[in-house]
Amino acid sequence: MNKMLCLILLLAVTGHGLASDQPCTDLGGHCQDDHHKCSGSYYSGKCSGSATRRCCTRTAVEHDTGDCSNVKIISRDSWGARRPASISTIHSPVPDFFIHHTEGGACTSFSACISQMKGIQNYHMDDANHHWSDIGYSFLVGEDGKIYEGRGWNRIGAHTQGYNSRGLAASFMGSFMTHSPNSAALNAVKELIQCGISKGKVSHSYALFGHRDVGSTDCPGTALYNVIKTWPRFHAHSPKYGVFFFNFSISDVDQPCIDLGGSCQDDSNPCSGSYYSGKCTGSANRRCCKTIAVEHDTGDCSDVKIISRDSWGARRPGSTSTIYTPVPDFFIHHTDGGYCTSFSACISQMKGIQNYHMVSRNWADIGYSFLVGEDGKIYEGRGWDKVGAHTSGYNSRGLAASFMGNFATRAPNSAALNAVKKLIQCGIRKGKVSSSYALFGHRDVSTTTCPGTALYNVIKTWPRFKAHSP
Repeated sequence: MNKMLCLILLLAVTGHGLASDQPCTDLGGHCQDDHHKCSGSYYSGKCSGSATRRCCTRTAVEHDTGDCSNVKIISRDSWGARRPASISTIHSPVPDFFIHHTEGGACTSFSACISQMKGIQNYHMDDANHHWSDIGYSFLVGEDGKIYEGRGWNRIGAHTQGYNSRGLAASFMGSFMTHSPNSAALNAVKELIQCGISKGKVSHSYALFGHRDVGSTDCPGTALYNVIKTWPRFHAHSPKYGVFFFNFSISDVDQPCIDLGGSCQDDSNPCSGSYYSGKCTGSANRRCCKTIAVEHDTGDCSDVKIISRDSWGARRPGSTSTIYTPVPDFFIHHTDGGYCTSFSACISQMKGIQNYHMVSRNWADIGYSFLVGEDGKIYEGRGWDKVGAHTSGYNSRGLAASFMGNFATRAPNSAALNAVKKLIQCGIRKGKVSSSYALFGHRDVSTTTCPGTALYNVIKTWPRFKAHSP
């Protein structure tokens, strides 16, 4: 009896007992490592332990990613997807979009479609002839008229050999050799493509292909292929790399950029104003740089404005690595450089910091996840989904926000402080930051005075602050 009482007390003190899994239990689920598929839906931030230990409910619940107002995209968590073995980020907007069919079972309901999704992911990841890192397609569609998230907008797929790094793919669940999918499924994919254009994930001048156009296959089935041949921007030949066979000049086809008052350039260079995608001919890396910067919000957070990378004219990163979310840690920094209190001054700071990090330090990109100015706006650095270069030893497990300026002797203004607090809360809502996250100043995990004593004294009063290393 005494041993049992001691064990209960120990579990309560350490927080590693079943009590810390109570939020998951309250949902009617159980906690498990998410490299396993989930019989229902996955929920983040409901389980104790590592970020890969997540809550799996018995019954699947239909959750929309919220990406597109015109079509429902069922999230990976909603259909109980396993964690991918690895991921690679695709450069967007992509110039190509490919249509496939799974050549397996069809589905006309949410429950039937998520069963298909789990089976396809297991086949792609576990079959001896595949052993892929994840389900192959970017998106799949059922005859329930819903899109199901595969690798999504931002990741290189395994769908169209030779073209995975330059295109996204939607696969219709079923075999469509002798009959075409219903109108609900067909319309969903057309709406998906239009949403991709509006989000800057698909070039407005994209080319549409059936899988058979670029490979020795009858995919996506003859009946479906005959339908997509009638769709806008269909091409019945393989994409041509960097070659143009048209009777007009580069200046003619760059006209959308010229109309914006910009010029087309390789986006490995900084832009004096703002970048726009899908306005220039050639490779996806050739983008429109408008001379005057325009304030564009990423739209990620309703209560705080996040100025997009394109808006402040960021250079293309040398490379990217995806971070696993939700992260358990959030780090606060200061740049120890110039202050800014206006959009124009802050984007000037952003370009200077990125150049310093990439040229002087030879990093792949600006180091921080986000930066904040005393104009009260957040500026997108590496963002929610990329591993940063901000906190040595902890970059793969945490995001970081850096206040632009030196805050050794004075704190940032309330606009900047409130913006970062709202950013963290937004990250929790989006599933990018764990609800049980720990907050640290840079000095808590490294020999440095960052983020400045005055700022550090402020964040010590914030919720979930920890004055020791994770």
